[in-house]
Amino acid sequence: AGFVVVNDRYRDGIGSSIATAALSLRHVADAMLLLLADQVLITPQHIEALLAAWTGSDTHIVATAFGEDSGPPVLLPRGTFGLLSELAGDRGAKALFSDSAFEFSTLRFDDAGYDIDTPGDLKHIVQRTDQA
Repeated sequence: AGFVVVNDRYRDGIGSSIATAALSLRHVADAMLLLLADQVLITPQHIEALLAAWTGSDTHIVATAFGEDSGPPVLLPRGTFGLLSELAGDRGAKALFSDSAFEFSTLRFDDAGYDIDTPGDLKHIVQRTDQA
């Protein structure tokens, strides 16, 4: 069960959206799953795998590995909500990945590296899915 959190300050950047979610969830959720709407190749199976990999600890972050990078989708436990609520601008949650206060693990899913930021990105993803 979940609910929708609306960020009226979305123009302020992804940091404000993550901060709004963390503040809204701090008393009602053990963790939040951060997904980006333009990562259209993410599968339900990958989301289920992220949830299954989480230990339930307030300090265990589970992110997605793609290429040489890691990022969303990412499961962020309640122990991160205080720091997340301070985010602003275009600063996302990635700084927490190297914070020694948190245990960090990843699940590989290379298609997470594809997102749609331009018409060219959309064309590439359409071609990729047509070939599958």
